[in-house]
Amino acid sequence: MSAREADIIYPEGTNIAISNGNVMPMNPKQVSPSSILNALKKAITQPYEGDIVELQGKSCLEAAAMMASTKAAEGDLVAFEKILNRIMGKPVQQVASLQMTTTLQDVLNNIIKEEGGQTEDNDSVNDQEEVDPFGD
Repeated sequence: MSAREADIIYPEGTNIAISNGNVMPMNPKQVSPSSILNALKKAITQPYEGDIVELQGKSCLEAAAMMASTKAAEGDLVAFEKILNRIMGKPVQQVASLQMTTTLQDVLNNIIKEEGGQTEDNDSVNDQEEVDPFGD
């Protein structure tokens, strides 16, 4: 083992290496959804250690919820929308259904008109010669 390799520390049970005080990721394993959930649960239940006195004694999750609520109350519409979407779910988008009374020919004729073409004479899509795509 070279002197350089001896300076690298591989903490057991982690996917990192430490070299000269620098932490580097090393070949991370496939992370399962359950391990992500467990890590998040552990993180959000830690006590809040920030500088906001009113949040001291709360968990990180409680502190984050309070901060988001405060931002929403102060007029941050994005924060307000996110809170509502979490509590009530995103609003269902209503889609109007129209009965098709227009033919493809009408649509094509309208496109030609919008592009400055004519649809009444032989420039019309109706009057164009049909082309057999198979060459029969």
